[in-house]
Amino acid sequence: MLRRAAAAAEGVDLRLEQVRAAERAAERALSEAREALVRADTRRDALVLRARTAERGRAERAARLAEATELEAKSDWIGEPFRIAVLRMEKELLAHAQGAFDRAFSRYFAALLDDPGLSARTDASFTPEVTIAGEATPAEALSGGERTGLALAFRLALASVVRSLGEVRLETLLLDEPTDGFSAEQVVRMGELLEELALPQVVVVSHESQLTSIADRTVKVVKLDGRSRLEAEAAPAPAPAPAALADRGPPSRAPRAN
Repeated sequence: MLRRAAAAAEGVDLRLEQVRAAERAAERALSEAREALVRADTRRDALVLRARTAERGRAERAARLAEATELEAKSDWIGEPFRIAVLRMEKELLAHAQGAFDRAFSRYFAALLDDPGLSARTDASFTPEVTIAGEATPAEALSGGERTGLALAFRLALASVVRSLGEVRLETLLLDEPTDGFSAEQVVRMGELLEELALPQVVVVSHESQLTSIADRTVKVVKLDGRSRLEAEAAPAPAPAPAALADRGPPSRAPRAN
């Protein structure tokens, strides 16, 4: 009886030990499964990160390709069509400016010389061309007063065109000996043209005293012992300004003789 009980107890112990061994094996398997799951999660996260990085790379590459395509198209356009368009615009603007300059130059020259048989124009390069009785004449063949009128008409036309643009402020015009060879009538006509330009200030430097007749103010400078000094200054009351120039005031011109 005792032997059977002892044998039964031994069998129970053996079964218990087997169960415990199976439990430990199951726990090890479960731990290994958990570790495998952690590794799988880590690999999954790494793959997701790589996928996202690859997606960003593809998007960036697509953006770079689109940018390169746009830049290439702009480069092609700037390389030829844009250059042609700019050159055409420059040519048209230059032609417009040259036309305005030529009209002003011809009118100023005619006003200063007052000779129906003598006329002057400018070509596309703004070079003066003079004709006498319809025949082309080089500037060197003109008289001194005619050459002076040609140069002055050029200066006045340039001032007129620059001032009409409105983008460049032309406040002062400086003329050095502009009336060499002019008659008294031509001096008066020059004064009328200067009034027409309506510049805030015109400074005329000259040895000719007749210019005082068209000046609002005159200053005389003389040399004494190698030094220039102010000898006299006069400021006659200016004539009333035209209504269109009342807000600006009359232009100031200061002929000077030494």
